[in-house]
Amino acid sequence: MLRGGLVVGCLVFLAGCPTTTTDDGGTGGGTSSGGGTTTGGGSTTGGGSATGGGSATGGGSATGGGSAACGHTPYTPPAAATSSCAGTALLGPATALVGGRGAGAFGSVSLDVGDLDGDGKFDVATIEGDQLLLFFGNGDGTFGTPVQLHSSMSQYLRGPVTLADFNADGKLDVSAVVFNNAGGRGPVVWLNQGNKLFGLSNQDSSYESMGDINNSSDPYGMIAADLNNDGLPDLVSCGAEVKVFMSTCGALTDGAVVAFDRVIANDPSNTYRSSSCQVMKLPDGDSIPDLIIQAPGTSDSKTVVLHGVGDGTFHNETDYKNFADFVLAADVNKDGIVDLILDNANGGTDMFGAITVLEGHSDGTFVLAGNTYDLTTEVATGDTAHFPNLIAADINNDGKLDVAVTSTDDTGYLAFTRGNADYTFQTQSKLPLTVGFGSLAKFVDLNHDGLPDLVAADGQDLSISLNACH
Repeated sequence: MLRGGLVVGCLVFLAGCPTTTTDDGGTGGGTSSGGGTTTGGGSTTGGGSATGGGSATGGGSATGGGSAACGHTPYTPPAAATSSCAGTALLGPATALVGGRGAGAFGSVSLDVGDLDGDGKFDVATIEGDQLLLFFGNGDGTFGTPVQLHSSMSQYLRGPVTLADFNADGKLDVSAVVFNNAGGRGPVVWLNQGNKLFGLSNQDSSYESMGDINNSSDPYGMIAADLNNDGLPDLVSCGAEVKVFMSTCGALTDGAVVAFDRVIANDPSNTYRSSSCQVMKLPDGDSIPDLIIQAPGTSDSKTVVLHGVGDGTFHNETDYKNFADFVLAADVNKDGIVDLILDNANGGTDMFGAITVLEGHSDGTFVLAGNTYDLTTEVATGDTAHFPNLIAADINNDGKLDVAVTSTDDTGYLAFTRGNADYTFQTQSKLPLTVGFGSLAKFVDLNHDGLPDLVAADGQDLSISLNACH
């Protein structure tokens, strides 16, 4: 819609189940109490930055007062720094970053990262209470006074927050989900005007989709990816159902549901639901982004692979049965082919943090690789249905991808296992955070030293942990 007359734990049982139906195709990977980031291999991250792989597609040129004169210069994330560390890197103690909460004590847990002001330093977007806040990085792990964005279209701001260049002017814009004036939950966009101004002159949003994501729950994640190769990022909402909002210059469609086989053979009264999504380009013979959906059921789960058509729709479904709740795409063994890391928390086990890998093959298919690695000795068990806290990066500077999850209890911490680059993992460790229950985290190089730092959010505050060479 146009604004103001101007134009957003157990061992996995794997079975390939074809039905009728790396480069990274994603640009953003905004998550709401969920999602996942990685520095190794094609997954998604905020604003196309280096935590979940993806480059930024699409974009946007904004001219006065929130108009959307689309250009042809996509956003480029800050150049990755090369680490001079010859030893082991370790994440340091966490420090709290408080931006001032709104009327709500806790907001929707939401976090994304990217260079919002074009200074080559990573910034952070999050929701605290009922406030959408942008923290602009100083390049040393510290941040200035946050900028707050508003939306007169909304009754209440929700997550997830997603950063992407919606009008191709080379500047990152901001999207969030709101209770909109149409009476449902829908994405809203703030176009980047430069000089830390977004949307209209009073930081009000530029435009919204009138489509409803789902009337019963907030989405767990929102991914920005150019699904039809028109140079503009579209939005994939992953929640109770998966919806695609196609982007045009200054507008979003009302959203179309992505169909996949939800029938549970041994429990026809219930259906598989979507809990986590990834968008990437699989090696399937084309350059069209494909969609991965993690779909828990009542007695098992499945990983759904859907191949992109090139117009925002998907087909040729293949299912892989398992017991996982959440999925993260990353090149675990550094063979140039994307793999899928699964966080197993279903099947009645509540084994949050039990990690399994589906090995990616050169034909775009996957097979179970190795065993399940249990992080539950470091992470509290409990209901994790709303917290896809699966992230990955080379934390210790050994050239191998490490995998981490965040805690589900009131004492916030990050538990991680070090990878061996052969689909096996080793020592488990735990890092205290300054945020608590169900926190969402991302890895990003905040101080440009080539080492992944950690940003975590719980809908109330931020926790910052800098990595250092030892």
